[in-house]
Amino acid sequence: MEKIPLRIKQLMKEKKVTQRMLAAHLGLSPSTVFKMLDNNSMSVSKLAQIADVLDVNIKDLFEDSHVYHVRCPFCDRNIPLAITTSIVVK
Repeated sequence: MEKIPLRIKQLMKEKKVTQRMLAAHLGLSPSTVFKMLDNNSMSVSKLAQIADVLDVNIKDLFEDSHVYHVRCPFCDRNIPLAITTSIVVK
C-alpha cells in the first residue's frame, strides 16, 4: 500500500498537477493533502476522487506501467515491450 502515494505523485508530475491544485479539486487544504500522501491515509472514496482529478482510472493508482524497446535481431526494428506491475492489497 505504501507505493500508492508514490504512484499518485508520479501521476501528478506527469499531468503537471501540484498538491495545491489537487487540494483545491478535493476541497481540502494543501497541508491535508500533504499529510494524506505522506501518511498514506486515504479512503477508497478519496482515491476515486484523486483518480478523477488526475483523469485516470482508479486501477492506475495501483499499477505502474513502463514501456521499453528491444531491437529485433532479424529485422533490426524497435519493438515496444510493456511491463506492468500491480500492487496487491491484503
